[in-house]
Amino acid sequence: MRYFEVNGLDASRRVGYGQFNTDHTATIDLFDTEEEKMEHMRGMYKTSPKAFAEWKEWCMYVHLLTDIFGTLEDPKEFDEEKLFAED
Repeated sequence: MRYFEVNGLDASRRVGYGQFNTDHTATIDLFDTEEEKMEHMRGMYKTSPKAFAEWKEWCMYVHLLTDIFGTLEDPKEFDEEKLFAED
């Protein structure tokens, strides 16, 4: 069982970025280019890698941003540690 499948856990807004999960998802959907999307996600990752990992898994679970992450059943390759590494 994944952390957000526990009854009421996500309703308590304790997953990923909490109440801002959908805000980040909607913001990324508004960007026109991959560079803008990646820049926003880079900022999210640098703020909290743990929250980013939870948010990414939540997106995959509820089938949001599937063009970037895929789904839990069919994940896409997305290595945030490699993509967002310091230059």
